[in-house]
Amino acid sequence: MQILPSHLSTQLQRGFNNIDTLHGDEALLVQQPTDLVRTTARLQNYTERAVHVA
Repeated sequence: MQILPSHLSTQLQRGFNNIDTLHGDEALLVQQPTDLVRTTARLQNYTERAVHVA
Protein backbone atom coordinates (compact mmCIF):
# COMPACT_ATOMS: atom_id res chain seq x y z
CA MET A 1 0.00 0.00 0.00
CA GLN A 2 1.39 3.37 -0.95
CA ILE A 3 1.05 6.13 1.63
CA LEU A 4 1.50 9.77 0.80
CA PRO A 5 3.87 11.73 3.05
CA SER A 6 0.96 13.88 4.22
CA HIS A 7 -0.82 10.76 5.55
CA LEU A 8 2.21 9.03 7.07
CA SER A 9 1.76 10.33 10.61
CA THR A 10 -1.85 9.11 10.75
CA GLN A 11 -0.87 5.70 9.39
CA LEU A 12 1.97 5.33 11.91
CA GLN A 13 -0.45 6.00 14.77
CA ARG A 14 -2.29 2.84 13.68
CA GLY A 15 0.93 0.83 14.02
CA PHE A 16 3.62 -0.60 11.80
CA ASN A 17 3.21 -3.24 9.12
CA ASN A 18 5.38 -6.36 8.96
CA ILE A 19 7.63 -4.47 6.60
CA ASP A 20 7.72 -0.80 5.72
CA THR A 21 9.87 0.69 2.98
CA LEU A 22 10.65 4.28 2.14
CA HIS A 23 11.88 5.32 -1.27
CA GLY A 24 12.14 8.37 -3.44
CA ASP A 25 14.20 10.16 -6.04
CA GLU A 26 15.54 12.85 -3.71
CA ALA A 27 17.30 12.03 -0.46
CA LEU A 28 16.00 15.10 1.37
CA LEU A 29 12.39 14.22 0.56
CA VAL A 30 12.94 10.72 1.97
CA GLN A 31 14.78 11.97 5.07
CA GLN A 32 11.79 13.66 6.71
CA PRO A 33 9.49 10.59 6.56
CA THR A 34 12.42 8.43 7.68
CA ASP A 35 12.91 10.59 10.76
CA LEU A 36 9.19 10.38 11.53
CA VAL A 37 9.21 6.58 11.25
CA ARG A 38 12.27 6.29 13.51
CA THR A 39 10.83 8.65 16.12
CA THR A 40 7.50 6.83 16.14
CA ALA A 41 9.24 3.47 16.42
CA ARG A 42 11.27 4.65 19.41
CA LEU A 43 8.12 5.92 21.11
CA GLN A 44 6.53 2.49 20.57
CA ASN A 45 9.59 0.82 22.15
CA TYR A 46 11.02 -0.67 18.96
CA THR A 47 14.75 -1.15 19.45
CA GLU A 48 15.81 -3.00 16.31
CA ARG A 49 15.97 -1.97 12.67
CA ALA A 50 17.44 -3.30 9.47
CA VAL A 51 18.54 -1.30 6.46
CA HIS A 52 18.88 -2.87 3.02
CA VAL A 53 20.33 -0.89 0.13
CA ALA A 54 19.99 -2.17 -3.40
